Parts: sequence; structure tokens; C-alpha cells
Amino acid sequence: MKMVFSLIASLIGLFACESSSPFHQKDGEWYFESHRLGVAATTPLTPLNDRFARVGDRIFYREDGIHGADSATFIALDDHHGKDKSRVYFGDTYRDGKEFFLVKRVRVGPIVGADAGSFRLLKDGYAADAAHAYFLGAPFAVRDVASFEVLDFGFTRDRIRGYTRTAEIADSDGASFAAVDFEHAKDATHAWYTYLGNDPKTGRMRGAARSLVGVDVASFESKTGGYAVDAKHVYFQGHSISASPAGFECLSLSYAKSATEVFYDGEKIRGANAATFTMKQPATDQVDATDSQGKYLNGKRV
Repeated sequence: MKMVFSLIASLIGLFACESSSPFHQKDGEWYFESHRLGVAATTPLTPLNDRFARVGDRIFYREDGIHGADSATFIALDDHHGKDKSRVYFGDTYRDGKEFFLVKRVRVGPIVGADAGSFRLLKDGYAADAAHAYFLGAPFAVRDVASFEVLDFGFTRDRIRGYTRTAEIADSDGASFAAVDFEHAKDATHAWYTYLGNDPKTGRMRGAARSLVGVDVASFESKTGGYAVDAKHVYFQGHSISASPAGFECLSLSYAKSATEVFYDGEKIRGANAATFTMKQPATDQVDATDSQGKYLNGKRV
């Protein structure tokens, strides 16, 4: 009796595992979710994870076959990366503006130049091999790939430099480089505000960094909404503004204030009374803040 129950439990677990996979049979064919693979259901299929599968002597990423992949040695590394004995592959989905972003397309292929033997998967879409670092399957240059590591908030570093996304931060010290929040980073002597900028060589968006002039790193503290402070300065998006750091606080909807001044997107609101300035709860499309002098919307008195 115990053997019977054990067999039943095993079968239930097997079918549960199969049914949970996005690879499944329908009408005599293999499917990934609702997409046909174009392969008969009589062909053996082994899911490698939720995105890669071995189908006969071919490897599939979602519903697309990977041309040239060696099925016998292929392993899935995560939902986007896989490798065989000689190559590393990256797959993802995208939407084309020409199709009004309505259709999800699949792209998958080898990462050009990646070394399968030394390739190591990191986190948050980053990886590295003996010669390069990679982000979402694209290589980028770092000073010392052997010490390359991923920090929080899209920052990385090696022993020489810090990086924002895939861009090197000039004059940064990799050994002391640290992420502060999604927009700010620092090392032993500098602090930076980071943002997406236009690469003059390719025209594509890439990480960029603005050094905070005169910053005191020991007292540096990031706030919300692009603001940061140290013992002597208040910064907005990397630029020093006139506010005093004493009692400085960020509000909501891009507002902030010190003991005597009120700011919106880093610009001083002339005539606003800091002592009585408060956010309207809830904000409306006519008023989002008030003080003893009047009402405000998007940083302007109304």
C-alpha cells in the first residue's frame, strides 16, 4: 500500500511539474505559452528552465530555435543566458515602434566574442568573462575584469574605477566606490549624481555622471527626488543650490524646503513661506501645496 501511495505521489508531482512549464503540447505540436515551436509533439522536449528547452537535437529560447547551438553541451544559466561548449547566448523580448509596440518579438543569439569557459553570470543582467564585462548580452569595457562586481542600484566597480550602468565614472576610485541610491554614488573623495545621457559616438542613451563640486563626502547624504546634502551644501541633480542644509527636508511632488526657503525641482519659489508651507492632501489638478501666502501648483503660486 505504501508503494502504491508513493507511486501516485510521484506521478502527481511529475504531472504538476510538466503542467507548470510554459512548454506544453497542444494539437499534436509543442508550444511555448501560446506560441507554436513548429515541432511535432512526438519529438522529445526537455525544459532546461522556464525559457530554454532541449527539443530533439535543437535548443529553443521561448518559441525560437537557437541556430548553431550544441544541444548535447548546452546549459541554461538563467532566464536570458545559456551556453554550450564553445559559445554563450543571450535571449530576450522586445517591441517594435513600427508595430505600435503591440507585438512582443523574441531575439536570441550568441554573444559575440564571449568566452564560454570563463563566462560568469553576475546579477541584475550583468556578466563577465576573462576579457569583458557584459550587460544584457552586450559587452562593455572595464579597467580590470577580474575584480569586476555588481553593486546596488545599477552601479558596478572594479579595483580601479566605478561605473554607472555601462559607463566609467571618470576619476572614481574603484576600491572605495559605493552606491548611495539610484541616482548617487561616492568614493573616498568624490560624490556623483548619475543620469541617462546621450552617447556622442553612438547616439544611444547611456549612463552619465556629474561630480558634486566641493562635496564633503564624510557628511554626504542623499535625499529623494534628486536632492542631496552635506554639511555645507544642498544639491539638486548634482548642482549646488542656495538652500541651507540645516533643517532641509524633501516633501513630495518635487517640492523641498529648508528653514527659510521653499524649492520646486531645485528652483527657489520666491515669496513662499517655509514655516507654513505644506503639501495639500490630497493634491488636485488646481492646487498641490499651500502656505500663509496662498496656494501653489507645480511650483507656481495660483
